Amino acid sequence: MMVNPTALQIEACSVCQLRCPLCQAVSGEKADLLGSGHLKYQDFQRLIDQNPQIRRVELGCFGEVFLNNDLHRILECAHTRHVTTAIDQGANLNHASEEALEALVKYQTAVVRCAIDGITQATYSQYRVGGDLKKVLRNIQKINRHKERYQSSRP
Repeated sequence: MMVNPTALQIEACSVCQLRCPLCQAVSGEKADLLGSGHLKYQDFQRLIDQNPQIRRVELGCFGEVFLNNDLHRILECAHTRHVTTAIDQGANLNHASEEALEALVKYQTAVVRCAIDGITQATYSQYRVGGDLKKVLRNIQKINRHKERYQSSRP
């Protein structure tokens, strides 16, 4: 029987710069299974071109999506092929390029779920070890500015 999925989940980046104590990736449970690396734009483009029935792609789960330097190109590729993108499994937004933040809005990513585990740096850093809450909040503000600029409700 031929399977033609219309939605899929793929790791845009299976590495993370933080060392969160509750993360399965840090504990090594997933590292052996997933490996370590970044989804290349060319590989994503080929996947979508060879599977035109795909209409939705979740871009992460265990790694930090924003560490992928090709993210803006991946989002553009999906958008031009009418594929909805989402980052609904969580991102930490500690290191995100301006280009990637703009691409989220410009290419209409449906949702970005950001993991913020505290409202002070002291609390946040207990759960997001190595993270900077101020950077995360600045990146959220940048996304919101792009939403105003593009008059978009997404993400």
